[in-house]
Amino acid sequence: MNGVQAGRALAERHGADTGINQISVDRGRSLLNFSEVTGVGDWSLRSALCRMAQPEPVRVGRVLESVRRLDAVLHHFRPALEQQPAFCERPVDDSGTTDRYPDVRTADIARLAADGFEIDSILTGYTEDDAIAPVDDEERAALPILVAAVRFERLSAVLTGWAHQGPGHQPIELFDRACDDIEALLDRLGVPRETGPPGPGGRSRPGR
Repeated sequence: MNGVQAGRALAERHGADTGINQISVDRGRSLLNFSEVTGVGDWSLRSALCRMAQPEPVRVGRVLESVRRLDAVLHHFRPALEQQPAFCERPVDDSGTTDRYPDVRTADIARLAADGFEIDSILTGYTEDDAIAPVDDEERAALPILVAAVRFERLSAVLTGWAHQGPGHQPIELFDRACDDIEALLDRLGVPRETGPPGPGGRSRPGR
């Protein structure tokens, strides 16, 4: 399957729900809230990082800076993205099981992009369906940013699984590689780095 075909298939899935259900974004599960969405054992990315911070404070401090950078720019896009909700699918594990939930439709498009399909190709196929509202400029501009959120979502799946199992071997190699990739992506997208210590609202929450 190429990007155009993937976009068509996604539009068909999103379009099938149009007019059948009144959809509104579940902010507690939305990709826009990537650091707080809970997974196995009710762990979130942020709470798992709190556990990891005990033995690895420097590593966790580094990734929390990227979390704050991404949160700041996603906050700008939230009002526009939430105007276009859809029932989205988030992978639960490697078995192909998915969690179907209401989110911004661009969350699903970003997941396809994170899988390696080109955004322009996805949108070409997605917008061929007349039942689908056109993808506006704000949505298009947000998609590369949302790809970074998907990267965090996938890191979260690993860290929440580790935290749920209890103290043990930490996935350090995967963690460092994910941090490198996310930082590089944010830099390429021009997301500003912090120039001073985080404000009170940007600090991590207390551990569990």
